[in-house]
Amino acid sequence: MYKATIEMNPKYENAHYNLADLLQYEFDDKKGAKESYETTIEINPENAEAHGNLAILLKDKFNDFQGAKKYYLIAITLKPSFRSEKYDKYFGISN
Repeated sequence: MYKATIEMNPKYENAHYNLADLLQYEFDDKKGAKESYETTIEINPENAEAHGNLAILLKDKFNDFQGAKKYYLIAITLKPSFRSEKYDKYFGISN
């Protein structure tokens, strides 16, 4: 469904974001999820949720600590309410 929507409208941000979530959490397709989150961010660099989910994916599935930290910092800059002590520790952020 999301792929068909993307074919019809390649710039439809929500389709890319929802596809990324589906690939990550339902199909464990880390490469596909990463590409879809990156496309979402390319379409809308202010999508804090995409930055945050990409951060988690990079750390959990790619062991890319620096990339994960970068995207987490962007996410909490865009949406400060995302910040939590738990994720600060998880991504190695000190107060």
